Amino acid sequence: MTDPLEDDRPPEKITLAFSVASRIQIDSVRIFETHAHARLENGKLPSHLELHRTAITTQDDAAKQIVVQVAFRFGANYVQDFAPVERSSLFISAGYRATYTIKKPGKATDEQLDAFGELNAVYNLWPYWREYVQSVLCRMGLPPFAIPVLPPSKPTPQKHLAGTSKSKPSHKGIEAKAPPTKKSKPTTRAVKK
Repeated sequence: MTDPLEDDRPPEKITLAFSVASRIQIDSVRIFETHAHARLENGKLPSHLELHRTAITTQDDAAKQIVVQVAFRFGANYVQDFAPVERSSLFISAGYRATYTIKKPGKATDEQLDAFGELNAVYNLWPYWREYVQSVLCRMGLPPFAIPVLPPSKPTPQKHLAGTSKSKPSHKGIEAKAPPTKKSKPTTRAVKK
């Protein structure tokens, strides 16, 4: 699995997503499915964390809409490399539906729609997901955990004025950190997709 916060946005994918994003306007964001459970051992918080996301994008020409459904999942466990995430000691999931109105006519290809859903829609829905996880943890009586923000795209390599050397990307990725407790030290683990 790859890191969902890792920059997986090559310029070609950004171009495909832009071809859709430049023709639409977001209308609504709805949550359509949620689930959460906490099965903690002796009140200790799990420290191995995983994040997953899946996007499905469709275009409805008759309604002049593009609809993207994104399923987000957060899991925490006491052991590393646990599967599936749904069986985690601490699990939170939410499905969001973003509806966009097509402002400029044109049919998007499946490749363009997929790129738009994976990049733009996930970026649009990520703040809702971050808030939801923090809210659910608080309602469970657990310490809040802030899902990291999505990193910006890596800079496009550019030529320096004097020559042809390329600039180095500044993005190094983001890691999730388990909240510290009185009984355990914080543990860091790369977030997975």
